[in-house]
Amino acid sequence: MSEYRIGVIGHSGQGDYGHGVDTVWSHIPGCRVVAVSDPNPAGLQTAKQRLHAQNGYLDYRQMLQQEELDIVSICPRWLNQHHDMVLACAKHKLHMYMEKPFCRDLQEADAMVQACESNKVKLAIAHQTRYSPVLRVIRDLIEDGGLGTVLELRGRGKEDHRGGGEDLWVLGSHIFNLMQYFGGESEWCMGQATQAGKGVTAGDVVQGNEGIGPLAADGVQAIYGMQDQVMGYFASHKNAGKGARFALQIYGSRGVVEIKTGYLPQAFYLDDPNSDEREPLLLVQSRELCRCGCRGLCTLNAIHAMIVWSFNDMAGRYWPSYGCTDSGKYNKAWDNKYNKYNKQTIYSIHIYIYIYIYIYII
Repeated sequence: MSEYRIGVIGHSGQGDYGHGVDTVWSHIPGCRVVAVSDPNPAGLQTAKQRLHAQNGYLDYRQMLQQEELDIVSICPRWLNQHHDMVLACAKHKLHMYMEKPFCRDLQEADAMVQACESNKVKLAIAHQTRYSPVLRVIRDLIEDGGLGTVLELRGRGKEDHRGGGEDLWVLGSHIFNLMQYFGGESEWCMGQATQAGKGVTAGDVVQGNEGIGPLAADGVQAIYGMQDQVMGYFASHKNAGKGARFALQIYGSRGVVEIKTGYLPQAFYLDDPNSDEREPLLLVQSRELCRCGCRGLCTLNAIHAMIVWSFNDMAGRYWPSYGCTDSGKYNKAWDNKYNKYNKQTIYSIHIYIYIYIYIYII
């Protein structure tokens, strides 16, 4: 197998290294981080040790010039740096894996896309849910008619103190990525941005956090015309949800699916929209997920997304009774921690759990 040489671009104090965008390569066979750049000297030394990188640079342009790289991780969350970093990597004909958000405006986006296309390189945004095996389960459910005709896609932001415009920028792209996966490209859009319940004006514009640039609105809502007459909706309001509704709901003529975000997100299936009783999705084949030798028990962790219940008209959270660590080895201590959390926080529960695990033994 060929070895891919990875370069990492970080910026301690200004976006840092994203959410694991630097360390993900240690989990991918055939990839090795050979160099890292960070204009912060202390941050650079820490990153070199964390990533076991041989070479470190204070200027990412120097790294791109001197190192023989195949792929670059563009890690900083602050999106005011993304445009220049992408153009520099594309110039050196290097593929990229980049933390979201993409960039600050359409002009930057067009330039970045053109640079990638003209240099024939790929750029992937770190929307980790897109690669989750949970999506395959939901997609199969839809294709098999389990939801009937897909009618609506409804997404909400995290709706914490960043709710509204900032939530749309820094977290909304996760929801839009899922909307595009299940609903295809949008054909039209209409929306509204509000501040304290009124339409935003020039006086409401402020300088956004994390290099966003001009920003406004503590409330946003939009409607999208998707393919096959599917309607899409997105909304976010400041301090309205505290993260509980940060998810995408897929409404079909026969049921509703809700999926959170993350590589192994929670997902819930409501068979009848008029009923309070929830039923579970069919688990994916554990052979595809389980590589630690626990004979599929870690699938309960991987697909705890598929376990749902009803109690006192409230949706709760079920932590699985088995799980695996990132190293791929079964860890009972890890389980006990979450089972303890489960016992402390879940009360008056009426649980309906139907688990189907398919294990293929070669």
